[in-house]
Amino acid sequence: MQKVLQVAAGYEDMNDSNYLRHDPILKMACTQPDEKAKDLKVLASQPTMSRWENQITPEEIKKLRKYFVEHFIAHYPKDCQPIILDIDGWDAQTYGHQQLSLFPSYYGHKMYFPVLINEASTGYPLIMQLRAGNSHSGKGIVGILRWLIWRIKKAWPNQEIIIRGDAGFSLPEILRICERSQVKFALGFSSNAVLKRKIENLLEIPRVVYHLTGQKARLFDDVYYAAQTW
Repeated sequence: MQKVLQVAAGYEDMNDSNYLRHDPILKMACTQPDEKAKDLKVLASQPTMSRWENQITPEEIKKLRKYFVEHFIAHYPKDCQPIILDIDGWDAQTYGHQQLSLFPSYYGHKMYFPVLINEASTGYPLIMQLRAGNSHSGKGIVGILRWLIWRIKKAWPNQEIIIRGDAGFSLPEILRICERSQVKFALGFSSNAVLKRKIENLLEIPRVVYHLTGQKARLFDDVYYAAQTW
């Protein structure tokens, strides 16, 4: 409870516990209802909090992940169609010498690279996975998606599922899972000279529309594309 409330109040660092452990409001919030104010004890310090976090096992992390998904299934409105899963990673900048905090040149700072899968219509966070700072966007996603799709389809066999993500997730193994599970997907692809050539004429239309109206324009098209062998 102490850790959750500290993060909610904007105190994410473990060192903050050394000062907040004496805070009367935080102590009251972490107190059982039947305890009296005069009996409030000093909360956990930074070393205690660090030891507590390092004792968490992979099995406990799996149970916590399962809890979020089961809670979503229990409370998701049954008449809401379809389930749209947005998946994205971001750079979580780090300081000091945290384990697996690394320096990818693309972002230019030491960081973790967590990934989050949330349901689009409700914003519900289904799964968040903490990863090393030099991870690829799609690292570790295949197994998570396979299990998540299986669990949703077990609850609702006929539920339509759509997965959305940027180009970092357009990996063959992720596409294969979506196709085999009959899950629709909208994943970005990195641009190259061939794709640019295929849409060159199409780009002229929104340029003209913007020039005439001053309003943004967006067009969609489909093309056949396959990379040649090396």
